[in-house]
Amino acid sequence: NSTQRPSDNSSTAPVSDIPFNTLSKMINSVCNITASNKEVGLFDGNESLTYLNPYYGVIIQYPPDWSYKEVESSSQDSKAFSIVNFSPSLSTDPNAETNLKLWVEELDDPEISLDDYAKNVIRSYRESSSNFSLISGTSTNNTISYGSPAYEIIFSDYSNNLQWKSVEIGTLSNVSNSAYYITFNTDASLYSNFNPLINK
Repeated sequence: NSTQRPSDNSSTAPVSDIPFNTLSKMINSVCNITASNKEVGLFDGNESLTYLNPYYGVIIQYPPDWSYKEVESSSQDSKAFSIVNFSPSLSTDPNAETNLKLWVEELDDPEISLDDYAKNVIRSYRESSSNFSLISGTSTNNTISYGSPAYEIIFSDYSNNLQWKSVEIGTLSNVSNSAYYITFNTDASLYSNFNPLINK
């Protein structure tokens, strides 16, 4: 039910070439959690749980009141697909609309720059979303773990009788010619509760 970019049929490689704490810190950025130099995940805290996906080389810590669901391999035969979907408890998300997903996308053009890729992402959302409004499309001079360049997009749109507010943060891999990105979608009225703002 949440905002998603359209995808084409294709296949892609595992994300094991991306350090798992790079992906974890992308998650941290979305959730406005200060990451240390250690390998951390969704949220810091002694009570956090750990999600492990050896095939894709992903380890993510997440709050005990959140849950996750892995995407079945049969539904991964597309150019862009999610690996795992996280969602908060009903007590913090009464309409069960909020989600955080980790995605992989095979690149059509392995030589594409991060700036051009980010522009394409914005165009894709604008063309496929109703009442799309770009709130922030940051410079690709931003970095994530180990200085990896990254883009960040914050926008709102309308679908399924709901006003959404969303964040996407991503990076590109020259090793597997793929993009790896996190999307966070929630009811606009709940956005401030989750506070998914990038840590500069």
